[in-house]
Amino acid sequence: MLRKYLVRSALLLAALPLLSQTKRIDPAVLSKAEAGDMAAEYEAGFAYENSARTSEDYLQASIWYRKAAEQGDAKAQYHLGYMYYAGEGIAQSYAEASTWYRKAAENGDPKAQYNLSYMYYVGQGVPKDYAQDIYWLRKAAEHNLARAQSSLGVLYEKGQGVSQDYPQAAAWFRKAALQGDAQAQFLLGDLYQSGRGVSRDYPQAYVWYRKAASQGNMEAEFRVGYMYNFGQGIGQDYREAAFWLRKAAQQGDARAQFLLGVLYHDGHGVPRDYAQSLLWYRKAADQGESDAQNNLAGLYDHGEGAPKDYAQALLWYRKAADQGNPDALNNLGDMYVLGQGVPQDNAESYYFFDLAVACNHDDKLQSAYVKPRDSVTSSLTPDQLATEQNRVAEWFRSHTCQ
Repeated sequence: MLRKYLVRSALLLAALPLLSQTKRIDPAVLSKAEAGDMAAEYEAGFAYENSARTSEDYLQASIWYRKAAEQGDAKAQYHLGYMYYAGEGIAQSYAEASTWYRKAAENGDPKAQYNLSYMYYVGQGVPKDYAQDIYWLRKAAEHNLARAQSSLGVLYEKGQGVSQDYPQAAAWFRKAALQGDAQAQFLLGDLYQSGRGVSRDYPQAYVWYRKAASQGNMEAEFRVGYMYNFGQGIGQDYREAAFWLRKAAQQGDARAQFLLGVLYHDGHGVPRDYAQSLLWYRKAADQGESDAQNNLAGLYDHGEGAPKDYAQALLWYRKAADQGNPDALNNLGDMYVLGQGVPQDNAESYYFFDLAVACNHDDKLQSAYVKPRDSVTSSLTPDQLATEQNRVAEWFRSHTCQ
């Protein structure tokens, strides 16, 4: 996951007081600013910017920031850099933004160091330079900026611009996580779940996922729901699973939408409700989640949550099958064997059954996939069998198994 640019986010400006949408510039401060007092110039700029309603307000903010910035005030240099970056009150210019960010960064401002690193990362206002990106990112991280620590951890996790080093990734994620950074908490949980850089520890993974989920991190909400659903690192609890999966599902996580659909279908943690199951499967299926596409097809196939509709069942089975979903491939084979929504065709059923066998990676389920295929094999002529086997080989030239 690439790190995100969080310039002027609540995280970066959390230490600054928020003003109301009316100008509150203390006359005494303004008097000092007009006399050239650097701190007062910065305060005047901030007051104008934070209560700005018009372009003139932003212009005034930039004027006062510039006065303080030219005297060497790092915070003013940072804010002026942002105003150039966003084009607030002055003409937008990445080059000018990088110039002022650099001045602030060299004066030790961690937010400016972080933003300058990003500009080197993407090549905005400066040439792309991963060495400079990492240099300034590390500076910000060493100044205890949580988002920089989290981002540096990602680089170590992925081996981007640095040698891949999971223990280093874990160390930087932990620093940021202890400061309350939700993304770092989620990523640290991931390392505990997979055992990379730390000993695999599902209860610890749960602890960090839960911290991130409590801050609204969608991926962490899904992981917490998943762990409750399967009893991984925490006692199985379908009600808690449904609670957290719903949070992630409402934010658009397709995996959570699918699992919430399963809970409604089976009546685990929520009342059994096929219509709700269909609703959540459909949301996930529309995002390309193949298990949801297969299960949605199954509802139409069996008339659960909607009238029986073989055309819709075929449509969604095919979508999942095109992604190499073995269950969907097997279900298509069944429909051709039974002639449901399609003409009965043992050769076509063999084709899908054989693909299902090839795409199944669970040895415990292999016999369940082999039996249907073998049941129709004897009904095919040698020529038909060869034709279908060639079609299977051809399928793999343009598809992969799930």
